[in-house]
Amino acid sequence: MRIQRVYLDQVACFDRFNLAFGQGDDPGKADVHMLVGANGTGKTTILMALAQAFTYESVGLANRLRGPLSTAAVEMAGGELLAFRRSTPQGAPPTPVVPGAAAPLIHRYDCGDFTVFAGVPKETRAYRDLSRVFQPHAPGHQNTRFSAAAFAYSGQRSVGSYRLEAIQEDKESPLAGACAFNRPESSQRFVQWVANTRAKAAMAADRGDSALATRRRQSIERIETVISDITGQPFSFVLQDDPLWVGANFAGRVVGLDLLPDGLKSTLSWIGDLLMRMDRIPWEGDTPVLERPFLLFLDEIEVHLHPAWQRRVLPTVQGLFPKAQIFLSTHSPFVVASAADAWIYPLRMNGEHAEVGDPLPSQVGISYATVLREVLGVAEEFDMDTERLFARFYALKDRVLRGEPAARAEFEQVAGDLAARSYETSVIVGHERRRVERHEQPQAQTQTP
Repeated sequence: MRIQRVYLDQVACFDRFNLAFGQGDDPGKADVHMLVGANGTGKTTILMALAQAFTYESVGLANRLRGPLSTAAVEMAGGELLAFRRSTPQGAPPTPVVPGAAAPLIHRYDCGDFTVFAGVPKETRAYRDLSRVFQPHAPGHQNTRFSAAAFAYSGQRSVGSYRLEAIQEDKESPLAGACAFNRPESSQRFVQWVANTRAKAAMAADRGDSALATRRRQSIERIETVISDITGQPFSFVLQDDPLWVGANFAGRVVGLDLLPDGLKSTLSWIGDLLMRMDRIPWEGDTPVLERPFLLFLDEIEVHLHPAWQRRVLPTVQGLFPKAQIFLSTHSPFVVASAADAWIYPLRMNGEHAEVGDPLPSQVGISYATVLREVLGVAEEFDMDTERLFARFYALKDRVLRGEPAARAEFEQVAGDLAARSYETSVIVGHERRRVERHEQPQAQTQTP
């Protein structure tokens, strides 16, 4: 499964929207597609439209459709088109789902709040249908295998401490709610899975099955390693048996999961949930879990993270899953500038409707100040009050250079106020003062008799 385009027609802030996604060049890194833009430019809407193509459960897109024929469509690399509408009026003639579509819709079936239309059924429809009914312990699904999968997460997720009654098998499908972005109850399932996996590894080692014990330990160690890489601090899970409890050793201190920093709880929630699900999915063949192809939709995962962690999170995930295709929204220059082999799609408002500018290549090697200015559209470098003072300072400088004597005293006063704020502002002011002085010197010499 690979996405190559999304169409939106009368959806949220989009009137007619068509965005093609490029392809990465580095086989050792996941393809990354970043949606950037001000609040309200439709970043989350695009992610919802993409995620909805891979699940029958509503991910919130229905609330963003503006009318009965509003359409969100996702085109796959093989040409398959998956489109979503709230409803189809009785007696309405078949209409193309996107401008320029050559044929009427072929398939139609219900999906919660949607009527779903699809082109020729291929791998994507098979995945959606299979993931809907799959039950890991049902007799009819013992031979079920998956070649790819799709997952969606929001930075608003968190993980906490839960009272565990016993080591017990999780009977829910590892793909249930996988595209829900924020499913609070999955946090408790994750904590239960950590306890289960640690206990199973110990039992396998006790009976002499070292290979199975190692494989189960590695499932947990993968999460511990990723969290350690992102935070730059050692992280590991702690399992106690009386009472049964899962905590963490972070930076040398053992605490309950609910006492971890908010940014760590958010990151652990989605990274842990993702690796847990991938560990529980019955995959085709013997390809290692981390090298599986899958789709990952991430909505502002940096929301609780310190900039130092924001710089590390995407490169860590990009290198961990080289076969993944990752779509994310972000407001962070630290995230935007962190990923190699990435495409950046700047969204902006044109009147009441959102549109996309020309895709930008990876910003690796570009300064954060430049990313803020050129990619995120933030030209200011100081706080609002200092920026207002600088605006006044430059206006007064222009008046002085035009030869207005009345502006000279006020210019010096504002310059002094700015210079007193910080070493950085004093350097800027000093440079501008010298420019004014050099301009005034020839005039003074000309006026000397």
